[in-house]
Amino acid sequence: MRALNRASALALLAALALLTAAAVPAELPDVPAPAPASQPAPAAAPPHRVLWFHRHPRRAQAAWVAAANPLAVDAGLEILARGGKAVDAAVAVQAMLGLVEPQSSGIGGGAFLLYYDAGSRKLSALEGRERAPAGAQPDMFLDEHGKPLPFVEAVRSGRSTGVPGAIAMLYAAHSKLGRLRWKDLFQPAIRAATAGFKVPARLASFLGEGSPFPPTNEVRMMFSRPDGETVQEGDLFRNPKYASTKARSPARSWPPRICRRCRAR
Repeated sequence: MRALNRASALALLAALALLTAAAVPAELPDVPAPAPASQPAPAAAPPHRVLWFHRHPRRAQAAWVAAANPLAVDAGLEILARGGKAVDAAVAVQAMLGLVEPQSSGIGGGAFLLYYDAGSRKLSALEGRERAPAGAQPDMFLDEHGKPLPFVEAVRSGRSTGVPGAIAMLYAAHSKLGRLRWKDLFQPAIRAATAGFKVPARLASFLGEGSPFPPTNEVRMMFSRPDGETVQEGDLFRNPKYASTKARSPARSWPPRICRRCRAR
């Protein structure tokens, strides 16, 4: 690299000085002093929440169903495809869950229901939890010595069985908010119970020996293979009694009678 002469060096220094002057502003902006530690800056207000359905009204036409079992999801989607409303789908979902996971859900238990009306933007709640039977007594969970029963023993016994409230609550909701006929909402569950369904893992684990609440022998007999062994995950299981119950119960008058005990809030 050849050495710069004096004229070239001065020209280079002048150019660098001009670039530096252009890069640095003439006056630096005032920087506010940091707030004292004892006076923290106020937090910014959270943005107003807008539901996705309100931001994308045209894209919200597709039906969405969430449930604990794929067969229950399919039942809800089928009802929606037939022109049913959300409550109609909820009835079909619950009926299917009673078939494929009776240990956790279904028509023999209780439930809460939250219903959001997108038009009015109002949220309604219905309560359909179980209630103690009329013959319940304060000492019904005590043994002959007046001591509390072990928890598992109390749960497995008939003493812990409450009066179901799920169907009463669903019937009350359907009467006000449903569109399809009440009896038609049980058809997906009736078909699955008649044709059979693959035993899901959760039901199989409940029936197994390692279940935290081992079922009684009567329950295992209900969910058994033709050879008498308890069904396993993936087995095809039919429940014709469930199908006949679902086909018969919607035609009776018991839903209106028992829904009088369902409290809507």
